[in-house]
Amino acid sequence: MTEEEFKQAVATGQVKEVNVSAEANIPATDMPDVQPKLDDYIVYLEQLRRGEIGGGMDLVQAGTFTNTVTISGLNGDKDGVYRLIIRTQHSVAHYIYLKFNNDSGANYKVNQHLFGRDSATAIHTHYQEDGATALKIIAFSRKQHWVDVLIYAKSGIERMVVGQDFAYTDYDNMYGVQATGLWTNTADNLTSITISTGVVTNGEYRLYKLKNT
Repeated sequence: MTEEEFKQAVATGQVKEVNVSAEANIPATDMPDVQPKLDDYIVYLEQLRRGEIGGGMDLVQAGTFTNTVTISGLNGDKDGVYRLIIRTQHSVAHYIYLKFNNDSGANYKVNQHLFGRDSATAIHTHYQEDGATALKIIAFSRKQHWVDVLIYAKSGIERMVVGQDFAYTDYDNMYGVQATGLWTNTADNLTSITISTGVVTNGEYRLYKLKNT
């Protein structure tokens, strides 16, 4: 409705014009009490800004390594879940192994689903190992690896690991790997993770934990 149409409607009685002064007394019962909710929202925004709430993960440690590296000072019982990303490259094909608390006993189980090409031949296979002395991320060695794993870190149950690896040498020798496994130790707090390759490689890693733990 235009201004002219509004004036015409008022003149003909179709619309009643009401003047409300700035001093109009609006009963408090006519308006919700929004101040407490507003205060809560301001607190929420400040906590979000400081990273005290919200989803995602926090970086614990990042670095490079050649043959092996140990990430220490962890508290799996407090942190709950870790995400570990690894990239390696070398002129020699190699594996990637994980150990928790430097445990070299036969306390790991490995279960993998592999698919890709081996010497130009398509391959789709399964690999399983019980009583391993380290958690092998891939059953076949390649010159490059890109690994992303989640680790359930709290004690009380066997620590389970699930992740994936892209293992590559060339077009005729590359794998996609769905890697699962576990550390059978249930009693000890997880305080360190060791990454090893068995060769002098160009490697880097990033370890994250759940935010707000």
